[in-house]
Amino acid sequence: TSHFLPPHESTMKVIVLVSGGMDSVTALYLAHRDHDVVAGLSFDYGSKHNHREIPMAQWHCQHLGIPHTTIPLGFMADHFTSHLLNSGGDIPDGHYEEASMKQTALPFRNGIRSTQPWALKTIHRRSLAR
Repeated sequence: TSHFLPPHESTMKVIVLVSGGMDSVTALYLAHRDHDVVAGLSFDYGSKHNHREIPMAQWHCQHLGIPHTTIPLGFMADHFTSHLLNSGGDIPDGHYEEASMKQTALPFRNGIRSTQPWALKTIHRRSLAR
């Protein structure tokens, strides 16, 4: 049990976006505590850290007994330029607000990824039905 936040009083069926990084794994465990997590969802969009983070997302989902799906978003690496991607240059050192870090920006990355749970819900409508 977490001592950080009290559990919610109502339980919902939810899909958790989990990159495998610390923030999303924490969100996964909090959601698992408070809700019925029906799926963990990761995205392989060609970022330099996908090869490390996606296996961690899979491991944590498996540890909690949650089905995990990775959706390939290869078009992002094909159509966007960013040092965050395998196709880009070296990721610069520095604080996120420094001008050099703008090279790691990936336009509308979160917007694109946030639409995918709706697609997954439509595909797996039966498992999400109450």
